Amino acid sequence: TNCDPDEVDFPIPGNDDAIRSVNLLTRVVADAVAEGLIARHSRATGAAETPEEPLAEWERELLEGSKAAEAPAAEEAPAAEEAPAAEATEAAAEEG
Repeated sequence: TNCDPDEVDFPIPGNDDAIRSVNLLTRVVADAVAEGLIARHSRATGAAETPEEPLAEWERELLEGSKAAEAPAAEEAPAAEEAPAAEATEAAAEEG
């Protein structure tokens, strides 16, 4: 850069040519966003005292998508358990 470093208040490691600097900056920002989302959704008792902020549309879609993915998996597990029992019943009927 073409500036006097004495006038810089907050030095930030960044340069158009430095891929590591860009990687560092984006990782720090992404970690801060993830930490904020986790903190927002994992409040224990403080949520009852303070009103919750409405979720952004993408947050709602993300949460609904994870719930939708869990539901078919939960429905498939009992069906998988019933299938061997049905096969055993059919095998016993054929033998007898």
